[in-house]
Amino acid sequence: MKVIDKYMEANIMSQNSELRTQNSELRTQNIRSFTGIKVLALFLIFYHHSNMPLLPLGLGSRMCELLFVLSGFLVGYNKFHKEIEYSWSTGINYVVSKLIIFYPLHILIVFLRCILEYKSFVFTNTWIKLILSLLLITPWFPNEEVFFCFNGSSWFLCSLLFCYLLSPLFIRLMKSKKELIIFIIVFIVRLSIDVIQETDVIFVTLHTHVNPFVRSLEFFMGMLLVPIFMDCKQKIYHFSKLLRIVIFSFIEISACIIHFYLMYSYLNIWFKTYYVLLFCMNIFIFAFDEGVFSKILGSKVFKQFNSIQFEFYLSHTTFLAYCNAIIHKMNIEIATFGIKFALFVSEFLLLTLICIIYNKLLKPYLSNLMRKFFHLLYSFFGFKLQNFLM
Repeated sequence: MKVIDKYMEANIMSQNSELRTQNSELRTQNIRSFTGIKVLALFLIFYHHSNMPLLPLGLGSRMCELLFVLSGFLVGYNKFHKEIEYSWSTGINYVVSKLIIFYPLHILIVFLRCILEYKSFVFTNTWIKLILSLLLITPWFPNEEVFFCFNGSSWFLCSLLFCYLLSPLFIRLMKSKKELIIFIIVFIVRLSIDVIQETDVIFVTLHTHVNPFVRSLEFFMGMLLVPIFMDCKQKIYHFSKLLRIVIFSFIEISACIIHFYLMYSYLNIWFKTYYVLLFCMNIFIFAFDEGVFSKILGSKVFKQFNSIQFEFYLSHTTFLAYCNAIIHKMNIEIATFGIKFALFVSEFLLLTLICIIYNKLLKPYLSNLMRKFFHLLYSFFGFKLQNFLM
């Protein structure tokens, strides 16, 4: 009997160990499809800003909405099972950890843009816009000449940093067990902003495409999907792997077709919040990483581009501005589709190569300098730079 009891005890312990391992894998498992989604979003944004014919889908706005929802989901997913301190200092440390990586590139791009627009520095407002751009506060001003000045892509970085600053608060609310109610409230607030913007009674002028507060709501909506997703992910493992692949492949294909149809059919008709809700649904579906589309999006082709994704986005508008300046200087005609396509492919490949070189050679050195600067700054004020990389 003792032998049997020991055998049963060992078997139970083995099963519990397997369950703990499985749960740990579920908690830490990378969502591979998101890599491909981010790469495709960046590619479509680059296409939208290039000389290629515009597609009737509103790609620029739609892809930015997708990226904010996706960023919120990823931050919530990576911190869902971790204990963090919910304080402003935590948020500030998170922002600083990101600035260390990306701010040197922002300064470099602004410098390159200054060279391109050197003639405009005879005006006082150009110097003011330069200062605002370096301080990363341009999206807070509802003026297109301000928030798109110099590095036109930097508004995204500004708004995303604001989302990171609020992340500790968002994570706390995400874990409050009332995520569905909060999601509905945030959705209503976001929709109300769209509705008010369409009326004649506007108390505060907002540009919903760049405003950090508006974007933080979209970021938060993505984060609030995580608890629901984690609960559902545990339950789908009761089904066989083949059945999961078949079901999710059908759902993924259907969701993409419906989404593109709605983007085409309701362009300039729907409020932006409705598209944000659609992206929340799609992100939720692809987060399971089960369908055929998810497998394709998680392939090595997309992984190789993933390491330069932020560098690519942050630099693409200035790069295209230089390309257009060179084309204008050389009097090159780009009237035909063939020439536009060849130019588009060349520009995409060249920018990718530049980002790879920057990532390998300059980024480690510049990030190290920025890290030393913030250490000195923190030491001066008596604070300690903590590592809050999510």
